[in-house]
Amino acid sequence: MRAETIPLILGLLLFLIGAAMIADAIVADDSSREAERRSRERPERSRVGQIVFGAGMLCVSAVLIGRDQWRFTTLAIAVAVVLVVVGVGLNLRYIRGSLLGPVLGRSAKRRESDNAASGDKGRRP
Repeated sequence: MRAETIPLILGLLLFLIGAAMIADAIVADDSSREAERRSRERPERSRVGQIVFGAGMLCVSAVLIGRDQWRFTTLAIAVAVVLVVVGVGLNLRYIRGSLLGPVLGRSAKRRESDNAASGDKGRRP
């Protein structure tokens, strides 16, 4: 295997992952799910954020496949960075909830609404 084929293989792999992410965001979820058994609901993912992140991955794969001969390498990387940052920003609550769990992944707004709903519990006179 020549060293020049490694970026091509990585580019094709990133292309498949990015296309799968975009397809997953576009295809509707199965609405016949059973009721959630968890005490706290999971944060919802942003479909737009997932599509934007997948488009950023497609830009990176185009750069890897185009190698040094492609004229738009710098522009594509700049667009990819913007798209990936925006996609992660739109899905930050979902990513935080997936990585840290339902308690630590909750947003401050949700914690405030939970505390307001609990009333005066835990307060000392």
